[in-house]
Amino acid sequence: MSYRYAYNFTPEQLAFLVHCINETRGIPGDIFEIGCAAGHTTCFLNRHLQTSGIAKDYYCIDTFSAFTPDDAAFEIAERGKKRSDFSCFRSNSLKRFKYTLKQNSCRRTFCVQTDVQRYELRRQISFCLLDVDLYRPTICALQKIWPMLSPGGIIVVDDCKPDNQFDGAMQAYEEFTETQKIPPRFLLDKLGILQKKREP
Repeated sequence: MSYRYAYNFTPEQLAFLVHCINETRGIPGDIFEIGCAAGHTTCFLNRHLQTSGIAKDYYCIDTFSAFTPDDAAFEIAERGKKRSDFSCFRSNSLKRFKYTLKQNSCRRTFCVQTDVQRYELRRQISFCLLDVDLYRPTICALQKIWPMLSPGGIIVVDDCKPDNQFDGAMQAYEEFTETQKIPPRFLLDKLGILQKKREP
């Protein structure tokens, strides 16, 4: 079979995610990936945890189906996006996602099928990859994650790139950083970074 690159991140972006996990390995809290698509990045990062001896639970939060109708409608009505922009991810399923994790021997993974706007975070977080694309779920997730993020913890928001179909994530990131009085920090073409200050 011919090889097909399966990631929505460049090698350099994947390396940066690994760097973030390494930097936060001694910080209390679990790892969260919110918006998981088919699970390729999940498997990659989980394998890194195993081979690096980082003993943390890995939570996967996603609808495992598609964008919610309300979130897509907001992008169309309030942000001027085309209706056809939001037909992706419909082929995803929780069953297929779990099978992918099993086939790749992922460990300490916990899958929660839900809209992040309905999910109540109860666990301390050391690192979070937030990749829900649209404005409403991104701003809601940031508001929920930040209080649970340990000092020194890192959030990486994907799709922080202007003038593309998923630039709602960038709008949410910029609004949140302004509210929190945190200078926005963009890396590697599309990653928005948030790191909570360590306690003195």
